[in-house]
Amino acid sequence: MKARRFRPGAVSRAVVVGVLLWSLIFAGAAFARGKTVTLASTGDLFRISNPAIFRLSSLNYWWYQVFSALVRVNKDFKVVSDLAESWTVSDNGKTFTFNLRSGVKWHDGKPFSAEDVKFTYELMLNKDNRAGSSHWLYYGYIEGAAAYRAGKADSIKGLEVLGPAKIRFRLNAPYAAFLTVSAAQPIVPKHILGSVPVRKMIKHKFTHYPVGTGPYVVESWKSRDRTVLRANPHYFGKKPNFDRIIWRTLPDSSSRLSALRTGKIDVNGMYGAVPVDEFGNLGKDPCCRGVRMSGQSNWFMDFNLKNPMFHDLRVRKAISYAIDRKVILKEIFHGWGTINNTPFHSLSWAYKKDVTLYDGDLAKAKALLEEAGWKMGPGGVRVKDGKRLSFTWRVGIGRAAAIMAQAAVPMLRKAGIEAKVERLDFVTLWFKHYVRKKYDVLSHLHPNSISPDPDYDLLRWYDSRINKTGYNNPKAEQIIKKAAVTRGRAKRKALYDELQEILAKDAVRLWLIQTDELWGVSKDLVMPSAPTGYRRILAIDEWDRK
Repeated sequence: MKARRFRPGAVSRAVVVGVLLWSLIFAGAAFARGKTVTLASTGDLFRISNPAIFRLSSLNYWWYQVFSALVRVNKDFKVVSDLAESWTVSDNGKTFTFNLRSGVKWHDGKPFSAEDVKFTYELMLNKDNRAGSSHWLYYGYIEGAAAYRAGKADSIKGLEVLGPAKIRFRLNAPYAAFLTVSAAQPIVPKHILGSVPVRKMIKHKFTHYPVGTGPYVVESWKSRDRTVLRANPHYFGKKPNFDRIIWRTLPDSSSRLSALRTGKIDVNGMYGAVPVDEFGNLGKDPCCRGVRMSGQSNWFMDFNLKNPMFHDLRVRKAISYAIDRKVILKEIFHGWGTINNTPFHSLSWAYKKDVTLYDGDLAKAKALLEEAGWKMGPGGVRVKDGKRLSFTWRVGIGRAAAIMAQAAVPMLRKAGIEAKVERLDFVTLWFKHYVRKKYDVLSHLHPNSISPDPDYDLLRWYDSRINKTGYNNPKAEQIIKKAAVTRGRAKRKALYDELQEILAKDAVRLWLIQTDELWGVSKDLVMPSAPTGYRRILAIDEWDRK
């Protein structure tokens, strides 16, 4: 199977000396004329860059410039080879055997082997790994994983190294998404991290200067400023068109637009980086053009069920009815998006278009609140048992989340609901409030990777062992587990259709709008088409200049 990879950079004949990490010298590398592409990022990419101890799918687009995985999912949603040159699956779907590429080297020149793969998966499931609960959802199907996670075994029984270039995974059940989730897991080096205690890895220099086998090497990193990647001259795959990728940290949308228009960056993209009111003007600029694609992300509104106010389904439904998504989509986002009331992207094979939606019906919102005992009180805010129907709505600092929430506030007020919007940076929002479950209502984006298998994007949001809302519906969890081990797309689609209806009717997470991605791009930059911005970033190996 031929590998497909986002491998930017260009090979040349000039000798380049690159300093990597611990003053490692890459000598004798041949690079052609210096060719650089510069992208804007809203956050600091390399604050935490060990994908075995930190899992956040929105970071995958740059992780995969530095690391390789067993397999990849290309921009057309096909699973293709990467570190694994080929693989076989047993008839019962429970045994996966990977034949690895020979001669692959880590960025520091050390040889890659099957031992690195085994080490990575055991590191992810190590009992001291704080991200292990998330990894468990995907890799707990490996035979012996439970005993290892509990500290009752020194290794995972179902992980068998059959030679330097061959490894076998034995599963307890025919997990349908196994190849897909393997594509989402970069492999890390045993020779660097094997002697580091798991709890101390976050402070290891690998966190900011990772060593991978991917097409790019970390040349430099400056916190809250930029990350510079240099093309790996020893990369096993197709050599990149660009010899450098620069990620500049520019949190403010106006600074990103200014940098684009002055030629300081080539791409102002990912997660609504271009405000909708500025997007139409980009085509008038001699420097750049606007590119519109289906959005990777759904904006959501989560209720914390620890708050007694939200125990009542009627209250949650009333809030959903009070928010007119069609008006927000038209007036705020110029119609550039989709109303999507499921955790699945509209491009996914599992997506159910006609799922139940409590949307834009003020009369129904009021009737439900009356039925639930919330009567209109002073100042137009409903009251029950002396308590006002009021909550704090915490949103990510991103402009799209803020304007969406602010547009919804007066809609809620018409129903007698008071919402106080609080904007927070992502780190504070996520780790201080969401992870610790210290919020009433919280909104951010769901960075849906549009995986070929929906299980990858589903588990962490609705499995009761890990979700942060307190949601626990045994029927929903039963369907999730059954769909994961069911073979045959048609049978799984029927299960996912049923699941989407249950989740929509329970209304614990309100899916608001799947916004289109609006990019600003330098006019001389050539980017082959891709269905979403996320997939376009992953296909950066196909980018070039006119």
